[in-house]
Amino acid sequence: MHYSIGLKIPLDNQSPAYFSMQRARSTGGFDDSEGTVLRTLMPHLRRALTLYRQMETMQTRTLGLENALEAYGHAVIGLNASARVIVSNRPAVAMLEAGTGLRIVGGLLCCTFAEESRALQELLTGVLTGGPGGAMLVRREGKSALRVMVSAFRGSLPGRSKTLAALLFLSDPAQLAPSRAETLRALYGLTPTECRIADMLLAGLELRDIAGRMRFTLETTRFHVKRVLAKSGARRQSEFIRLMLALPGISSR
Repeated sequence: MHYSIGLKIPLDNQSPAYFSMQRARSTGGFDDSEGTVLRTLMPHLRRALTLYRQMETMQTRTLGLENALEAYGHAVIGLNASARVIVSNRPAVAMLEAGTGLRIVGGLLCCTFAEESRALQELLTGVLTGGPGGAMLVRREGKSALRVMVSAFRGSLPGRSKTLAALLFLSDPAQLAPSRAETLRALYGLTPTECRIADMLLAGLELRDIAGRMRFTLETTRFHVKRVLAKSGARRQSEFIRLMLALPGISSR
């Protein structure tokens, strides 16, 4: 694209939005009349975007983290800052009720084998004190070992999720693992575009490279990156990448 025209749309108490159009060199540039049309559209776009974000917030509050985890379809357990279980989705409950490998005793997760319980507690302590998270295998009698991944959770979803400090992802090696995009959508409500940008951030791409691949302006790319950080609760890109590395899912599908 050779020619570009755009608007910066201010929104009350929110990050601004950006609207842009591009044209190839062969089509010719934009003239003053088209700029006038964009300026005329500004208040209408502003109202529409404000309404959209209000509806998005209402939807998040209506669904809550627990419903999002149910829709996720893979076993997840949420812990508070004291390492006590405060939420489990149905796949996780089924694994816990089976009593093989993991169980809950006094609100705390325990493994069948004492040495694995100690290793799990060390892993949880590390995450709850600011560590990057990690993974371990938990043996199950008569079955393949269960893979347990532990990640800090810094989301800002309402309700009980405000007290969440860590998430455990349980997976059976015999089953298909979730994609990273599935995980990001379930936990943080990222859009498909934001998931793609998250993957590129993890791959180490600079903002200009991401903008080129997405065919966005640099300002639009910055806006999407800010949205990704805000939704995940990360204060900077390096913190978001650490969160990504601790999540299950290797590539987006």
